Amino acid sequence: MTELLLTPGEAAGQLNVSVRTVYVWIESGRLASVKLSPRCTRVPASSVDALVRATMHQSRPDLSSLLWDIDPTRFDEDRDAAFLVGRILAAGRPEHVAWMFRRYPRSLIERTIFTDRRLPRRVAEGWQNLLELDGAPVR
Repeated sequence: MTELLLTPGEAAGQLNVSVRTVYVWIESGRLASVKLSPRCTRVPASSVDALVRATMHQSRPDLSSLLWDIDPTRFDEDRDAAFLVGRILAAGRPEHVAWMFRRYPRSLIERTIFTDRRLPRRVAEGWQNLLELDGAPVR
């Protein structure tokens, strides 16, 4: 069976980074690539998956300042992902935001911006502008 090869743009989309970042990671050896011709580079899907897995297992920042009102023994970062993303969008520090973009898919973050009623409207609109999201106004 042959390996699925992604364009740098497709790899960037899966990794939530720019295409230029993908090329920098290829040049530095952080991300494997296949050179099909001088102007045609592809990234093995397994290489993208390995990078995602490695990034997901990086240490999580301390979230206690964001989760002050819930029982930490009953909190699950996978099951309660939308809740946590909303909290980080509303009150997260830079290290929380960076971890959120590494940990959760961009589609979940965007969906939270548009649908989470706990997120203040001005905050949601700010994230919508910052991430250059098109579409209907939030909520």
